[in-house]
Amino acid sequence: MYEVAEAQRHFARALKLFGDLQVEADRAKTEWGIARTLLYAGKPAEAVRRLLDVSSALEQAGLITDAALAGLDAADGLVALGRMAEVAPLAERLFSVFKAAGMLTGALTALAYLREAAGGGELTRTAVAHVRTFLSQVERQPHLAFEPPPPPPFC
Repeated sequence: MYEVAEAQRHFARALKLFGDLQVEADRAKTEWGIARTLLYAGKPAEAVRRLLDVSSALEQAGLITDAALAGLDAADGLVALGRMAEVAPLAERLFSVFKAAGMLTGALTALAYLREAAGGGELTRTAVAHVRTFLSQVERQPHLAFEPPPPPPFC
């Protein structure tokens, strides 16, 4: 828990600096770091609230991929909270943002998978992480095709 408190202190200093400098994109990315820290520290409800705000701020700053990645972090938190019904509309919004921005086919396929898996109640945190990893890669490798994660093993 010490590491989380230390990270939060550093993020708070960065937030003040970026706020004073009026560097909105960096301020939003710092908020994203805070929210992810909360998510991994076991505080998904607070993290989700912050992540949804961060995703919107990054989208407004024109950082579409970062907005989607922050949205996927929010989806991860929603799945952790068992709030699956909220993931499908979030995935739909991210899909629409990517489509309007003329983003890559693979990215759209990954977000469509997320939307459908959430709508069917079959989305797992592992699948969200798979989509997140893919979106991080496809930006650098535009011709990369999305493949859904393998289904979980039967017990």
